[in-house]
Amino acid sequence: MDEIKITTRAEKTSQEDMFWRDEQRKLIAGGPEIMDRTAQHTLTAVSFLTALYTAALSGLDIIKTAVLWFQIVSLAPLVVFIAAIVLAFFALFPKTHQLHQDSPDETKQFLQNLARKKKRILIAAAVCLVLGLALVVAVFMVYFLKSA
Repeated sequence: MDEIKITTRAEKTSQEDMFWRDEQRKLIAGGPEIMDRTAQHTLTAVSFLTALYTAALSGLDIIKTAVLWFQIVSLAPLVVFIAAIVLAFFALFPKTHQLHQDSPDETKQFLQNLARKKKRILIAAAVCLVLGLALVVAVFMVYFLKSA
């Protein structure tokens, strides 16, 4: 049988292609750090909202004057905010992992997986944050409609 030889020539990489590949590498390597900053901002925001809501509860005397079921419901946003805080902490402090020094593929895979895990945890924290805000609005609506 006749063999068919296929020859290909490598094309020289342009400066622009090299620049964008370097930027891609930086993004992959910096992914976990970006997620850490997001987790820190989430912690700050949720802690601030928790403090504001606690001050509003005590300022309006909702816990003291409301009926039992409304007292329990009015504490639900705090529970959800605490869940968001815990999730953000998990994003900041993931499990430790040992990398082999001479394995760039393993390092790349680890960084990509770490960023992916942190992102999923932060999405769950964001869902808790939004749910907590919705519960806060609901609690205040019920309180003001009931007291009017």
